[in-house]
Amino acid sequence: MPSRPKISATRRRRTTAIPSFFRPIDNAVRNADVDFCAVPQGGKPFSPYTNRPQIMLICEGSPQAVHQDSLRNFVKRCTGAVIYSGEPPEIGYALAAARAAQWRQDVIIVATCAEHEADWKHALDAINPDLAYFLWLVGPVGGVQ
Repeated sequence: MPSRPKISATRRRRTTAIPSFFRPIDNAVRNADVDFCAVPQGGKPFSPYTNRPQIMLICEGSPQAVHQDSLRNFVKRCTGAVIYSGEPPEIGYALAAARAAQWRQDVIIVATCAEHEADWKHALDAINPDLAYFLWLVGPVGGVQ
């Protein structure tokens, strides 16, 4: 019977501490030279790296709560966007990781509340109308139609 490969206790703790929806991004960061950044809350400026693919996570209700110049600069160079409200969609995070790792493209992930889904879609469209979207929305009431 073949023996199982030994996994260090540190690595085992690390992989079990990471939520399952976030594992594809963690793998892209560790294995594919992708960078991940969570945008600071409260409208603070941010400046992501430009020398490798970037996955940017924004957890804000309204697009106006994010530093507008920083958001505009990043979204202009993105090719994909994930917008969701509610539970994080594993497939959305996996698609973002794949786009960044395989196609070497920047992606933005927006975690918002149902009442601001349409605001985010319109704000991102105004900056970059060519974005490819993955939308995981609560429902049609007040959301993106």
